[in-house]
Amino acid sequence: MSFLEDNKNIGLLLIIVGIMSILAPLILFMYDISTTYVVVLVVGGIIAGMIYIFSGLSVRDGTDDKLGILPMFAGMIGLTISHDNKVGTPALMVMILGITSLINGIFSLIAGAVLGAIGSGISSAVIGIIIGIFFLIAAPIVAGNKKSSSGNVVWIILLILIILGILGALLTAFAGFFFALYGLMMLILGICLLLLFIYLLLRVLSPEIKKNMGVD
Repeated sequence: MSFLEDNKNIGLLLIIVGIMSILAPLILFMYDISTTYVVVLVVGGIIAGMIYIFSGLSVRDGTDDKLGILPMFAGMIGLTISHDNKVGTPALMVMILGITSLINGIFSLIAGAVLGAIGSGISSAVIGIIIGIFFLIAAPIVAGNKKSSSGNVVWIILLILIILGILGALLTAFAGFFFALYGLMMLILGICLLLLFIYLLLRVLSPEIKKNMGVD
């Protein structure tokens, strides 16, 4: 897909995801869903959205100038940031997915704790945090900066999570079906996420990344 082979397009998709991630929770207030839970999630959405936007600007322009403190996180996990479409951008995206999954998971956990909630909401938050940690572990392996000591396991798990991400993007696209403006935002967000996860899937299946991840 030539559209996904251009970093300018990948960057644009990331920017749109960031904007929708910030605006969509805010739209809930228009429907009087202004509970403490939503307020906490809005804060998490704004932080995650800004990370997507700065990453998108960086990928689009092929420079680290707009990444802010993200290179510090990359250094902490052993990832060398680059902007080539075949390896560098996918590795950066995996790191971004890790950071945003952690942020969303932590804020969901806080929101659940504020409400005294237990059960599926807390479980989902914990799962999100675990997935975020996995993405951060996988990112430098995708880039070839680190070697996996578990054979094909990291690659297989990453592949499964990307496929689940594709399914999640499809569900997101129809998540707000009954709310006109919110539904439109969710549709745009879902389509952009779908394209990004398809891009990741194609790249993770590529010979370059399979070699980096030690896939036989």
